[in-house]
Amino acid sequence: MSRLWQTCLILIILVAVAVPLRWANLAQRPFHADESVQAMKFRTYWKTGVYKYNPNEFHGPSFNYVSIPIQWFSKQDIDTENEAVLRSVPAVFSLISICLLFLFRKVLGRSGTLLSGILLVVSPSLLFYSRYYIHETELFTFSLLFLGSLWCYTQTGKRRWILTSGIALGLMYATKETFVFNVAAGVGGLFILLGLEKFKGAPVLFLKRIPLTHWLLAFFGLIITGLLFFTSFFTNWAGPIDSLRTYMPWLNRAGGQSPHIWPWHYYLQRFFWFSKDGGPHFTELFILLPAVLGIWAGFKDHFSPAVRRFSIFLGSYTLLLGIIYCVIPYKTPWCFICVMQGFILLAGIGTHYAITAWKNGVARAFVCLVLVAGSVHLLGQANQLNKVYYEESKNPHVYAHTISDVRNIVRTVEKLSSIHPDGEKMLIQVITKNGDCWPLPWYLRKFDDTTGWYSNVPQDLRAPVLIFSPNFASLIKERTENAESLDKTPHYKYAGFYGFRPGVFLQIYVEEKLWSEYVAKGLAADDDEDEDE
Repeated sequence: MSRLWQTCLILIILVAVAVPLRWANLAQRPFHADESVQAMKFRTYWKTGVYKYNPNEFHGPSFNYVSIPIQWFSKQDIDTENEAVLRSVPAVFSLISICLLFLFRKVLGRSGTLLSGILLVVSPSLLFYSRYYIHETELFTFSLLFLGSLWCYTQTGKRRWILTSGIALGLMYATKETFVFNVAAGVGGLFILLGLEKFKGAPVLFLKRIPLTHWLLAFFGLIITGLLFFTSFFTNWAGPIDSLRTYMPWLNRAGGQSPHIWPWHYYLQRFFWFSKDGGPHFTELFILLPAVLGIWAGFKDHFSPAVRRFSIFLGSYTLLLGIIYCVIPYKTPWCFICVMQGFILLAGIGTHYAITAWKNGVARAFVCLVLVAGSVHLLGQANQLNKVYYEESKNPHVYAHTISDVRNIVRTVEKLSSIHPDGEKMLIQVITKNGDCWPLPWYLRKFDDTTGWYSNVPQDLRAPVLIFSPNFASLIKERTENAESLDKTPHYKYAGFYGFRPGVFLQIYVEEKLWSEYVAKGLAADDDEDEDE
């Protein structure tokens, strides 16, 4: 079997291993608020066929479009399906990322391709976010395609690769605003490479050798791809301008106008040494060991000049991207996975170096033993994060996540509607502090037309079901009692206290007559059974 087919076989096996890890119990964890926002945006597009890019929120437009095939293939009703359908979108992209290692086969070698592939499969953070309906895994995949196509172009000079790199950059642009950090880190990495080569007296000339037509081809791929998505396929011509305007609100958030402000070492703690609330230690430090060796290989004469230069560029790019994310005050843990991508590729180069440069059989056996042990350790952590601590604060990647008790809220509301004369047209009023109601809009989507959402207690409390933050309890009680004397508001009964997120709770009041019928039919007893599940 040729080396090409051996590489293909390696990647096929890795994808086969990755599939059950990504789809096992995919709906076990309820949607995070961010997941539910994206799900509702896609639901609107799926049902109406209308999408218009919003420069103030929700990130790039491509996520809606790449979700279409998965939704169509599922053959499920978007108003009744569970979380697994839409979470299959990032899961599929994570499999594509594994396949894209084929583009790096000449720089990684078979051993490096194998290790990088294993790390893409078992990395705790990458596995966790491959089961998360947000933009990050898509951006991860497109940035990997960008790097891979650039590498292929530097080796072949073929136009198809420079065009692919432009398209990949356009897809990154249409996915999330943070793609500019990847571009900035890439430009910085290129300058560092050029500076080092010039210092050694061997300047890199390939930039000067790129024909103008190839530059234009890459630019064409970028612009056309961006236009297609931001104009919603030529139906919203304000989209491209909005794609530039979006950086004003995001700059405010990045500069500190956000609740997501954390110290510079936040990502380092989350990814490389995390323990909280008596939970186990979680760390992906193992990935850094061969990654450091991969950077070191760029300064040795073992590989060809092209591979050495790519190693130096990749190391510079990854470190600069990590520094950018650490310096910016705005931080959410999923943003850092593109940095982990660079470390994983470098780990593959480092492994390839160790296996080919160290001829001693004992040394090679030791390297293989360490790599196997490290990979098994990562897999064990990944299983813990996704099967045991999937919604607990002991998990470094659980960030203000919804807890499973939200499903009990939904079940209670659905059972109440089943005995209410209006059925799914039953009125519901949801009153949450600062409008912090997500992901309830997703879980109550069948009540879309008759649910009111409030950030303060409204004067008119008339819905049979009230769901509210506990800090509004005294005011709601006062208003309902005052209105009852005037026969303007139903008399309510307390129906439950539910967890929403760690330290965040919701209460339910139900109109007295409806609650009495609910209890008489034994549905309240079913609530206790739901809590035991």
